[in-house]
Amino acid sequence: MIFATGFDVVRGPKAYLGTTLPGFPNFFTILGACKINYIIRLITPVLQQKITSVEVTAQATDAYNAKIHQKLSGSVFTQCSSYYRVGGNGKVAMIFPGPISLFWWWARRPNWTHYTVMKGSVEKAYNVTLMRTQVLSTVVLVLVACWLI
Repeated sequence: MIFATGFDVVRGPKAYLGTTLPGFPNFFTILGACKINYIIRLITPVLQQKITSVEVTAQATDAYNAKIHQKLSGSVFTQCSSYYRVGGNGKVAMIFPGPISLFWWWARRPNWTHYTVMKGSVEKAYNVTLMRTQVLSTVVLVLVACWLI
């Protein structure tokens, strides 16, 4: 079990658009087609070697989560015991508080001001090559996961 991916077993997961995590550059979580398109838009500049990494800021993640939980506060999900909630009765962590069309709108393209982008000029060639290999591995895993679904 990995505890270093933005998932706090007591308070539950905390990610930006349910996709990126502060402190984990070029790491993405996927659940649905909207997220796949969003990730492709984020990772394309890395694959094109325009940048070496992209990482969501903690501030953007906190603001997004505050907005989500404010919207969830009046929903039925806060009134029941469910697997949508951490530990069955804690924070609602596994549902978006609106129609999929709203999530699609929010995830239609990255808001680059919510990300820290590393340019290639600050990385050594070895690290860039290593990062490209890791990115390609991530893309392959995404494709395999999509194929299995």
